[in-house]
Amino acid sequence: MHNCVDMATDTTGELWHKMLCHMTQKGMWMQAEKDLLSQIKNVHLDKCVDCLADKQNKATFRPRPLMRRKNALEHVHTHVCNVDAKSHVGA
Repeated sequence: MHNCVDMATDTTGELWHKMLCHMTQKGMWMQAEKDLLSQIKNVHLDKCVDCLADKQNKATFRPRPLMRRKNALEHVHTHVCNVDAKSHVGA
């Protein structure tokens, strides 16, 4: 019995990748060379959705100019609607 992992049938490498906080494939190889990961020798990791999402840039909001009004009630936001429906208590 040998300690190599066949990624076609076994997902041990992917499990270790997740348990080691998404360590890179190279980092896992280095740990295996030092015999710190004895279960894994020739690991090949597929694309990890979590790692790819973490590498994406986050879009920033464009700053808008501050629009202050000079007088009270100069700019008012309201919702105006006519509701004909009655509530379950008849209001």
